[in-house]
Amino acid sequence: MKSFTNGDADWSYTPTPVKGGGTYLFSDWYQSNTNTEIDAAVTLSNGTTEYDYIQTVLPSTSWAQTHIEYDAPSTATSVTLYHLIQSVGTLTTTDYSFQTYVPSQFTRGIVSVSIDDGYENDYTNALPILQQYGITATHYIITSEQTNQADMPNYMTVAQVQTLHKDGQETASHTVTHPDLTTVSSSQLTTELQQSQSTLQGWIGAPVPDLAYPDGAYNQTVATAAAKYYSLIRGIEPGFNTKDYTTFTDIKAESVDDDTTVAQVNAWVDEAKAQHTWLVLIYHEVANTPVYSDDALYTTKVADFQSEMSHIHSDGLAAESIQQAASEVGPQL
Repeated sequence: MKSFTNGDADWSYTPTPVKGGGTYLFSDWYQSNTNTEIDAAVTLSNGTTEYDYIQTVLPSTSWAQTHIEYDAPSTATSVTLYHLIQSVGTLTTTDYSFQTYVPSQFTRGIVSVSIDDGYENDYTNALPILQQYGITATHYIITSEQTNQADMPNYMTVAQVQTLHKDGQETASHTVTHPDLTTVSSSQLTTELQQSQSTLQGWIGAPVPDLAYPDGAYNQTVATAAAKYYSLIRGIEPGFNTKDYTTFTDIKAESVDDDTTVAQVNAWVDEAKAQHTWLVLIYHEVANTPVYSDDALYTTKVADFQSEMSHIHSDGLAAESIQQAASEVGPQL
């Protein structure tokens, strides 16, 4: 692709029949000199087509293989996974495979609850529910919001972040100002990564090895820089972390948005327990009304969060922070 305005280019194939709720493994071989992407086009039982982002694929000048675990929606009848390019650059693909998949098992299933951004309702609404069910979550903090309470009163204070840590919750980095890290200068990239980590460590008096990319955006430059400071990096790419395919610098997670049903979250939890995989859930606001109207998509009702945490507790699935889960599954990889 020599010039780019919008859209994408890809090689397509006939949609593959799937079982709703089934687990599949997609792979291909590729070479590229730019970020590319895996997306899914899913035909549902009502005849509509759903398009889903699956994963960013970093460039590789030599042949490399993708391995993507894909969980079909409960009403899916067929699916095509596309490896596409949507920028100036080159992408060559070959040897596509899509087949049913049963992952190799960890010794037990694990769920990690993560909450992004550091809104005050994380402290006032989510924390009491987490404490009620004995769940240690990972809270990804935008450090500039805690130190700018005059303009950002809807975020946790430094004292509240410290209380989270004292209560056994995990504190993690979500950068200083939450920018698209792929668009910032080299110096700002370093600041966003390093200063956020050092600030949080100063607040809680403990190491902070965890990062979540803002909006899940990264490229090779960002990934290389982030790995200098963080050993555990979570994106927004959906899926379960399995014994076959777990990468601590590319931790998969399922996003819980306002249109994600309690039944869907509970089904993910049940699947992790049954298949002995590591499930990471992403929440943002836990509130009945979002702080900002344009954040409605990222807001989980308090009653729904209560139900989901209750199900994790009653299901008997191990609920651990990102650090705790990584420590448990790491020796098994």
